[in-house]
Amino acid sequence: MGRELLLIDPDPALTEAIRRAFAPAGWSVTALAAGEPAVDRCRASRPDLVLLAAELPDMSGFSVCNRLKRALASLPLILYTTEANASAIEAHRQSRTHADDYLRQPLDLADLVGRASRLAGDGAPAPAPAPPPRKPRGAGGPPPIPGAAAPRAAAPAPAAVPLPAPLPPAPPVPDAGALEALFADWPRDPSPPRGTPEERVEFFRERLRVKDAFLGRVKEAVAAHQRASTSLHAALEARQDALAAAEVARRELERRLAETDEALSAAGAARDEVARRLAESEGTRQSLSEVLSETMQAQETAEQGWSQRLASADDARAALEASLAEARASGVAALEAERAARAEADARAGAERDELQVALAGARGERDAHAADASRLQAELSHALQQAEEARAAAARELAAERGDKDEARARAEGLAQELAEARAAGEALRGDLARERAGREAAEEALRLARGEATAQAEKAAALEHAHRALQAELAASQAQTADLAQALDEGRASAAGEVGRLSTAVAEAARREAQLSAERDELAGKLSAELRAGEAARAEAAALAAEVQRLAALEPQAAEAPRLRRDLAHAQEVLQQRTQQVEAAARTAHQAQADRERVKEQAAVELQGRASELARLGSELNAQKRRAAELEAQASAREAALQRAQAEAEAQRRALTGEAAQAEQRHAAEAERQRAALIELEKRLEAVARAEAQARRRVAELERDHAGAGARDAQLAEAQAALAKLREDFDDLRSENDFLNGEVARYHQKNKDLLAQLKKA
Repeated sequence: MGRELLLIDPDPALTEAIRRAFAPAGWSVTALAAGEPAVDRCRASRPDLVLLAAELPDMSGFSVCNRLKRALASLPLILYTTEANASAIEAHRQSRTHADDYLRQPLDLADLVGRASRLAGDGAPAPAPAPPPRKPRGAGGPPPIPGAAAPRAAAPAPAAVPLPAPLPPAPPVPDAGALEALFADWPRDPSPPRGTPEERVEFFRERLRVKDAFLGRVKEAVAAHQRASTSLHAALEARQDALAAAEVARRELERRLAETDEALSAAGAARDEVARRLAESEGTRQSLSEVLSETMQAQETAEQGWSQRLASADDARAALEASLAEARASGVAALEAERAARAEADARAGAERDELQVALAGARGERDAHAADASRLQAELSHALQQAEEARAAAARELAAERGDKDEARARAEGLAQELAEARAAGEALRGDLARERAGREAAEEALRLARGEATAQAEKAAALEHAHRALQAELAASQAQTADLAQALDEGRASAAGEVGRLSTAVAEAARREAQLSAERDELAGKLSAELRAGEAARAEAAALAAEVQRLAALEPQAAEAPRLRRDLAHAQEVLQQRTQQVEAAARTAHQAQADRERVKEQAAVELQGRASELARLGSELNAQKRRAAELEAQASAREAALQRAQAEAEAQRRALTGEAAQAEQRHAAEAERQRAALIELEKRLEAVARAEAQARRRVAELERDHAGAGARDAQLAEAQAALAKLREDFDDLRSENDFLNGEVARYHQKNKDLLAQLKKA
């Protein structure tokens, strides 16, 4: 299947030649004459290769390359231009959206097909051709004037144009893609869970830790971007100074060009004066011819001086290109050093992250150990309660067995009535103890409510801190977007300015070529005028000879018969002289017309040069505006960085405050847990006392039943004692369930407090 080549060039002849050259290699060529349709075409259907001309009717080819590379970075693209745009190519080659290969016209179609095949095959760019050798100074001067006299005195050589200082090294351009990739990893905000307040607090704390870590990465990226922006700003100022020096040199060249134009105007006035004198008197033609030769010689000398000035300008341009290449090399070295420093910083950050992970693993191990201890204690408590339940069940079985002896217990009930009253008093005492335990439980519940209130307050603080972080992240994203827009506009402005400078160089070269052509035409007309002057002088000499011959013949009477013939010859010679005079006048008019045409061409060139100068001034003002915008954006970034630092300081202070509050809460919870443990121990002791009292009561009841087997009155007392015993059992069961609940609550809040403290320390 053939490959598709998109050709963007307004020249139909070159388009057809490229189409014929690529057809045997299996390429299908699609040609477009403007840049905007080409960009739309590439976005709609990606070709295999783009061949782009730098000179387009609607926009610069450099701008088209920038837009295509931003939209399709991997699209192979070859950009070609004229020899005059070599500096623009070198400047664009260093940009982020550069082409894959650069060529200069005229194109070698066989080499072009080979480069295109290599780019479309494996993507390796072909080496750029070496620039042609420079012409020696003065080799492009105007040809000598034919028939002109040798110069009487050589004009002094023009002073060399001072070269501007070399451009400073190019700093590394901030990589906007790195910031975009960083913000692409921005952690999402899922909806909070609908669980308990403790679970919501845990969720917000986890989100806060993630946002803090991402905020640290963003801060590092912003600091690096700010440093790169500062160095870029300084480099832009240095390049502005260099451009100002180049502008001074250009103005000096324009001033000298104006002086040359004045000299040419003076030479034209001298030629007009010579023509006027030639029309007034035939006798002064020889002297006027000499004056004309001298004037043309002076003009030739002035043109040679102008050629030397153009050579000096070429040398200045070559020096500027060399300094630009040196600055580019130093910029690449600085970029490599910056990358190495970033790699070292990343390694240090990785080591610190590993240390933090080790510390986190240790903290998690301690947390698991504490959880295991709590589980072990809970198991021991459950085992003790199970043993108490088994003892109660055994006591119940024994009570059932002893009911058979209730007749004997009734007999003894009368003697033990006092003891039963004492047992009742002990039961009342136990009920008082139970009431006090209930009061202690209510106090524990109140402490639990306070702890939950503190947890809610901490959750609200975490939510407020989360909102503050979101606001800071939004401001930072806006700042990054403005920085990226500024860098993109700056790259496009540089490429456009380089293209415009290349176009101006082409226009200057075209004006020099047209001036050389007009000089050649002027030399040709001057040669014709000199020939006509010599012919007129010869005719005049012939007429004078004929007149002398007529006078001589008139003195000779014997030869009077030849006088009519001689008169006819004289009349013929006068006619020839008149014709030659008319030819000389026609040649003079032709020379005047050529001079007028030359003046008109010079005026057009001056108008075009003035338009180019105004365009350069406009580009300079736009560059200054971009520079001011960069300064404003840098100030905004500094202000936002300061605000971000203040917010981070506030967040750090809040984190310290939360850490202190968590430590205090841990202490309070530890004290409360200790108090609950003491209460549990006391409760267990009281439960044991109740169990002993219950056993003693059972023994007393058994004795009463055995002693008062036949007493009906004692049955009611026995039933009452049994009811009191059942009530004591119910109270015992309630106390045990409350004990289990309090143990679970204390263990759970103690573990949550430890987890909260560990999370705050990590944050």
